[in-house]
Amino acid sequence: MESFSSKQFNASISQIVDQPHVLLVDDDPNTLNYLGTMFGACKCLVSTSVSERVLQILEYIYAHRTKLNMICVNYKSSESGLNGYELLVQFKRSGSAAKDVPVVIYCHDPNPDQQIELNNCMIAGASMVFEKSLIMLAEVVDLMKRIQQ
Repeated sequence: MESFSSKQFNASISQIVDQPHVLLVDDDPNTLNYLGTMFGACKCLVSTSVSERVLQILEYIYAHRTKLNMICVNYKSSESGLNGYELLVQFKRSGSAAKDVPVVIYCHDPNPDQQIELNNCMIAGASMVFEKSLIMLAEVVDLMKRIQQ
């Protein structure tokens, strides 16, 4: 059996604590995998959730006193009946543990009605809203780097 000293344990915990923590919310497992890989390559600690469980995941994260640096949400997540805008409102409500966490909303090919609501996301407190694409993902990674500083 391999032993693990408290010094090694503390070093491991310190390394995890120093990593920026991103929560990814999407109902598509492929998108969660892809985004998780991209943020992982940027040395981020990544948590993922489908939209129906995101509020439970947030409670768990904060109950364990884990700092959260960013939340990325697919606007069209709908398994819970809440779209990205509605989740954003939940995150930013008074008393929410996540109210000060930057939220990025993304959407693939929004229709005109969704575009209006995406604009409302910025008014409601989103840090960034974009159409899902590789170019825009680079902007999110840049935002994550700015948050780290």
